[in-house]
Amino acid sequence: MTDYYVGWDVGSWMCSGNSRDAIHVLTIENGQLTTHGKFRGNLLSKCDGEITLTSFFKVVEMEGPQENDRVVLAVDAVFGMPVAFTDLFGPSGNVVADPVGNGAIGNPYLYRETERFVKDKCWPKKEKLPFSVIQDSIGSHATKACHVLSLIKKSLGNGWLQPPLIPSIEKFSDWNQAKTDWNSSRVHIIEVYPSASSTSSSFQKVPIPKLANMGSVGSGDLADALRCAVTAACYGQTLGWLTPGNLSIIMPNVWTPWDNSFTGKRCHLATEGWIWFPQ
Repeated sequence: MTDYYVGWDVGSWMCSGNSRDAIHVLTIENGQLTTHGKFRGNLLSKCDGEITLTSFFKVVEMEGPQENDRVVLAVDAVFGMPVAFTDLFGPSGNVVADPVGNGAIGNPYLYRETERFVKDKCWPKKEKLPFSVIQDSIGSHATKACHVLSLIKKSLGNGWLQPPLIPSIEKFSDWNQAKTDWNSSRVHIIEVYPSASSTSSSFQKVPIPKLANMGSVGSGDLADALRCAVTAACYGQTLGWLTPGNLSIIMPNVWTPWDNSFTGKRCHLATEGWIWFPQ
C-alpha cells in the first residue's frame, strides 16, 4: 500500500496569461518526503475535459493509485460560500446577518468561519486578510476546482470522502471521532491555502529532497503546488497515516475544526468548508 500526497494549485479556467494549473505528487520513501512528478499547464485541455483522480497522476507521467493505495489531494481553491452570503441570495432571500467581530474580516457575507480562523492564527497582528471567494478573483478558480471535484466524485463512487463539506462534521464531538470515521475512505480531498501553510515555522523547516527545507521553496505555481502537497502530508500525519514508525522527519499537524481555539460557528462548516493548514 502506498500513500500519495498530491498538491494542486488551481489555474484560471482557460489558463490564460501566466496562470497555469500546477500539480505536485509526493510519497514517503525511507521516511522522507519524495517527489514523484510535477506538472504545470492546462489540466482540462491536457485531459480533454475528462477528469478523474487518475488524471492528476497521468499528467505527471505516473500510473496512479492502485486498489489499496490511499490519496490526499490538497487543492488551493475555495470549496464553499459563506452561509450569510448564500442565505442573502438563496430561496428564502433577504436574510440579514450581523457582523462577526470588527473590520473587514468580520463581514459574514465576504468571509467564512474558516477564513476568520486563518486570520487569527496566521496574521493576528497584521492587516493582511485571507482572500475572499466573493470579492477576490479566486472565485473563478473556485468554480473550476469544484467542477473538477464533482467529476472526480462521480468517478470515485463509494471511495469518496471530502471531510470539510460532509454534513456529518456536526455529529462528531472531537477530532478522534471524526478521523476514525473518515479513515474508512482511501481518498481525501481537502481545501488548503499555501500562504497560510507558509506562516508555520514548523512547516517551513520540513526537509525536501534537493532543497534545504520548505522555507527555501520560493514562489510560483509549482512552488505553491509543493506547499499544497506537503500540507496534504501534514494532514495525513494528523489523520494517523504517518507515524514515527514510518517517518524520519518532523512535520506539524494541521489545525482541525475541533481545536479549542476555534470559537466560530461550527455548524456553518458543513456548508462553508474548512481550510486545512499546519500548526
